[in-house]
Amino acid sequence: MFYLQKKLVIETEGSFRFNDVITREEMVVMIAKARNLSGTSSETKFNDIPTSHDNSGFIQSAVDAGIVNGVTATKFEPNGKLKRGQLAILIARAFELPDGTFKPNLEVTRIYAAAVLARAMQYADSE
Repeated sequence: MFYLQKKLVIETEGSFRFNDVITREEMVVMIAKARNLSGTSSETKFNDIPTSHDNSGFIQSAVDAGIVNGVTATKFEPNGKLKRGQLAILIARAFELPDGTFKPNLEVTRIYAAAVLARAMQYADSE
């Protein structure tokens, strides 16, 4: 987690809520920050992510980079709970990693998501 704070991927203020299940929006924002994608407000094709949404830029940048898709053509579902299989796909796409062994149907806690992201970033940094 300290690695992600140092890299400005997660906020250092307040509580990280380690054991809360992470949402699609939260994970995509973390990945977008990790990949230095733009967070500037942006129009999206998703009805539930208007330009005025705080993270529209990060979400659209991740879509443009091929990291994430909507749950439908017009719905992103930002508050949807992330599953391990979804996390594996997002991390693999974001950092061009080979498939790993994940338990794809378990919900992902924030600390688990942070640990996986930090390891992927460290792997990418070592290349």
